[in-house]
Amino acid sequence: MAILRQEYDLQSEADFGSTPEQLDAALVRILESPPVAGGQNEARRALGRLQEAWEFAKTTPRPCRIMVNETKSELGARVGELRQSFAITMDNLHATARFLAGLPGLKMLVMISDSLELRPGAELLLFAQNVCPNERELNEVSLLGDSIDLRRELLDFTSSANANRITFYPMQASGLQVSSVFGVENRAYELQALRGVDFTQRSVQQGGLRALAKETGGTVILNRNGFRKALASVARDMDSYYSLAYVPPNAGDGQSHRIDVRVNVPKARVRHRLSYRDKSPAQVRDERLEGAIAFGLMDNPLGLRLAAGTVQPADADQYSLPLHLLVPRDSLTFFPGPEGDRANVEVVVRASEARSGQLVTLEKSFDPVRPAGDAATLNLQLAVTLPEGVYVLGVAVSDSGTGATSVVSTTLAIHDPLRNRADSSAD
Repeated sequence: MAILRQEYDLQSEADFGSTPEQLDAALVRILESPPVAGGQNEARRALGRLQEAWEFAKTTPRPCRIMVNETKSELGARVGELRQSFAITMDNLHATARFLAGLPGLKMLVMISDSLELRPGAELLLFAQNVCPNERELNEVSLLGDSIDLRRELLDFTSSANANRITFYPMQASGLQVSSVFGVENRAYELQALRGVDFTQRSVQQGGLRALAKETGGTVILNRNGFRKALASVARDMDSYYSLAYVPPNAGDGQSHRIDVRVNVPKARVRHRLSYRDKSPAQVRDERLEGAIAFGLMDNPLGLRLAAGTVQPADADQYSLPLHLLVPRDSLTFFPGPEGDRANVEVVVRASEARSGQLVTLEKSFDPVRPAGDAATLNLQLAVTLPEGVYVLGVAVSDSGTGATSVVSTTLAIHDPLRNRADSSAD
């Protein structure tokens, strides 16, 4: 189990392998952290401002003209804010899916959020149309384009999550809510004005959470103040699912394909992933590298070992790190050639600086000859040029003959030895 937290970026509060005490401490830190701006409170305030605008507009000769301008202003601000928030969430969910790609088996993620909106501002537009039903300009305002774009982005993510065997159980942490339209801060009490607004607001806030669960085969947890039973149901899912395997007809095309599962049992309900994406070998390798760098998730079928040489100065403020990739001879596939049996090996090295997140990537191909005699290990050598810093180094080595890929990671520090000696002399 691991705990990740999103503010404006993604942070790890507890890594895989954490003890129960460390997990509890992470949850306490999240509970005590200040709330991020926006969310349901901002939705209520936006609706309250529009209601106040209508109270004022009713005292003027052309109230609906005022409502057109106020509604467009509120929609512009609200849609812009939610699109930015949605984009941040999608970026972080994509990163999480890539990190977990190298973790074997089914992954179940409980996502705790107040909302994930696919129709931003729909309740504001409905309120304005209720109070000014004959205002043509209001009726021509459409959120369709924004809704289509956001849903497309969500479905693109769920295809990636399904490809990595990730099932989501979204939980609306705000629980049961009182009406958003009858609070003391709201001034419009006309029933016609409020018709359907509260339902629409709840539906909008829950729409993305519902879609996330449905597309990945999970369940959504909504409108509850107690979560013990719901979490127990999630735990039961972890021990009571079936894995069905089949060979897709579009191997390696990188496209998303829908899945339909039927059972010959009356009244039976089936919950499953609704799509899959057949990833290319390069995509699989890159995602496994990200998981190795982020969580230390390693898979080493080739028996790869890493060794480092002496760091040497390179260009200005850069250092050359020699790497030795030690691969057992018998783990590679060799093909006959005019100069002897050769293998084909693809290597990708990624170094992520721990503080800045700066990423350096190096790719190189090798065609080693089968070692003669008793030599049992190949030494593939390359050098990575890096600035000073502390790095998490991920290395992927692929045998092109079989497609087998080893992904390993390590942590290392690169510093200027001359400067360190000068600092010591000064002391």
